Amino acid sequence: LGKDVSDVTLWRARRVVEGLIHPVTGEKMFILGRMSAFVLVNMPVAAGMLIHGPTSTWAAVFWQWANQSNNVVCNYVNRSGASVEWNDILQSYALATSVSCGLALTAGKMLERNPRLKRLAIIVPYFA
Repeated sequence: LGKDVSDVTLWRARRVVEGLIHPVTGEKMFILGRMSAFVLVNMPVAAGMLIHGPTSTWAAVFWQWANQSNNVVCNYVNRSGASVEWNDILQSYALATSVSCGLALTAGKMLERNPRLKRLAIIVPYFA
């Protein structure tokens, strides 16, 4: 580094590097899994769950799957260790996706059978 580099520039560069590089593995983190992208990635998923989820059972299942897929990417990218137990990750992903989609399907069927509960359709994504 040259003598013309200021402390402000060095600290800014350090923050950028720490936001891009995994602290343990030293690898560049996948952009959609970084915490800085969390809100931007979750906004379409949350909107889809709230807007399209109550419209049909399969829309609810799709958005629950999208949410769980986003969660596993975020958790993998921001993991605390260098080693990855892929079997554990895949089991957790399958279980979380199955449960959330199952709850969405069950809630959808319950709402179809009982028309008085239709106004509660908006809260189904929160339960699943």
